Amino acid sequence: MKEKEIILAARKRFAYYGFSKVTMDEIAADIGMAKASLYYYFPTKVDLFIAVVTEEQDQFIEKINRILQAKTSATDKLQQYVSERLGHFETFINLAKLSFQAIQELKPLFADLHKNFSEREHELLAGIIRDGMNNGEFKPGEPEKTATLILHVLHGLRIRRYAFIKDFHFDDTLHQQIRDEMLQVLDMLLDGLRAD
Repeated sequence: MKEKEIILAARKRFAYYGFSKVTMDEIAADIGMAKASLYYYFPTKVDLFIAVVTEEQDQFIEKINRILQAKTSATDKLQQYVSERLGHFETFINLAKLSFQAIQELKPLFADLHKNFSEREHELLAGIIRDGMNNGEFKPGEPEKTATLILHVLHGLRIRRYAFIKDFHFDDTLHQQIRDEMLQVLDMLLDGLRAD
């Protein structure tokens, strides 16, 4: 239970100040814990940040699972998924607020986290598409390949919008623009998926 409390406190700090400006002393003080005790659970700030990101990823996957279980059309599920996915990315950006140097240092750790998360996300997205194919809403096809294509398109749209942002400064207008663009592209993809 203590780990969850630490992760929650760290998440609040990271979301407000970003990874690089938060200290383990501050997190320990937030929960009334000695710094040495905090290090017992999380030996480094990076370990704690990874735990926070993993918790965020797990919560996102749970949301997508709920979307998958809902009694709505596959089209609605895909639209909800795209919206949730962008929200998840926004949360990660707010948690990190990383400097270029920190990104380079943490890149190997994020690679493993990203790989695991991507596999889980791909499986759920393919499940939504498979459901649409099974219920006749979408044309027969290969749900895994379609899921890969959708993920690549969404990733490309995000990269195109965010690639030239300095100091990881994102505002609500930029997030709304990318959300609108992603949903518009999803509509085009859905036109190709829908059964006639």
